[in-house]
Amino acid sequence: MDVNGGLEHPLAIDGVQDNSCYIFECVFWAFNHCIDDFNYCKPIVQVDRTFLTEKYHGTLLTAIGQDGNRNVFPLAFAIVEEFAWEGHGLLSVYCIRHIASNFNKKFKNAEAKRQLINMGRRYDHITTNLAECMNSVLKKARSLPICALVKTIFERTKSWFVERGTKIRCMLRVGHQYPEDIIALLRENEQQSAILNDWWCYCGEFQALQFPCAHVIVVYSTCHLQPKKFIDLIYSLQYILRAYKVEFHPVRNEDY
Repeated sequence: MDVNGGLEHPLAIDGVQDNSCYIFECVFWAFNHCIDDFNYCKPIVQVDRTFLTEKYHGTLLTAIGQDGNRNVFPLAFAIVEEFAWEGHGLLSVYCIRHIASNFNKKFKNAEAKRQLINMGRRYDHITTNLAECMNSVLKKARSLPICALVKTIFERTKSWFVERGTKIRCMLRVGHQYPEDIIALLRENEQQSAILNDWWCYCGEFQALQFPCAHVIVVYSTCHLQPKKFIDLIYSLQYILRAYKVEFHPVRNEDY
């Protein structure tokens, strides 16, 4: 795996009865390319688990990010026999969605609930949908033997790097600066009105998405400013391309 710039692959085994007999316990791996290039993705990580359906079962753990073009960005994986959310050194935090739900039950104020939920949004994310999307992508692969599952994840990640990098380079060559979805939203929002105060909007979208909402665009248009100056760098094609700047190489066969 060294051909791909390093692969984190600690393997845990435990001797049973004698030193010649071993039982597989768990495995963790993370592609070095993904870890390094996460610096050019949205600063969010979603962790989830899904069950394997092959002969020996087990649980697949995933840590997933997202690039500025709304693509899932795989970070790390682990296969374990079973999993509990309790862990050493983890911090306990409150779930905004549940707080907002309880808040609304007590005070019956939908607008206050909406504002509270917006406080918890990070680039418009408040659930683990990204990790669930990755689990869906791997649905068929979860029935494969562990070695085949690891290889499938490697091949899928490699193909994403090639396809996404190629697409972004093509867009840059024809003069685009931002993904098509971002440009479409900017054009859609040009027809609205707004209130803005120092990179903050009462609707919550500006601070949640980190690019101008409809209200912000109107204010900047009135002031003869360019809304694109206030789009988070994470959305620029040049920045997204850095997340896919390296290539995955074929893994050599090992002699046994």
